[in-house]
Amino acid sequence: MSAMRRAVAVVAALILCCVCPGFARIAAAQYTPANAEWNAPIEPFRIVGNLYYVGAAGVSAYLISTPQGLILVDTGFRETVPIIEANLAKLGFHLGDIHLLLTLHAHYDHVGGVAEIKARTKARLLASPADAALLDRGGKDDFAFDDRFLFPPVKPDALLRDGEPVVWEA
Repeated sequence: MSAMRRAVAVVAALILCCVCPGFARIAAAQYTPANAEWNAPIEPFRIVGNLYYVGAAGVSAYLISTPQGLILVDTGFRETVPIIEANLAKLGFHLGDIHLLLTLHAHYDHVGGVAEIKARTKARLLASPADAALLDRGGKDDFAFDDRFLFPPVKPDALLRDGEPVVWEA
């Protein structure tokens, strides 16, 4: 499967997860060597304009390059962080230039590496109020997964509400 087809498949899966919560439960599984294929490295690529795919084969991470700095959307698993760092380097970017962290939602396959990237970059993490609580608990008491899929807890720097613009400074 080509990288572009993989990206389309990942975006389609993300849409399904958003509109069909049952799909997310079916698709999710704890990171183990048995499902490490999700975390297999793939070549990063430009999607369009200043938007890049920097994730792994089955867990997404997107980079938005702006004049003010880099925005990273999702981190995949904790084990995905070295893949993201290598993919950034392949595209000529540096992990330390990430200034904002955003997440699609606070499940372990999207935010498992947020705490590490936040600590290493000092980037600001912005999250919705519901996701902020789950991020702070490290995935404990998740409405869909209970305590099955935990990740390192991390406290968002600011909350985002529907319709609110993403800004660089609080």
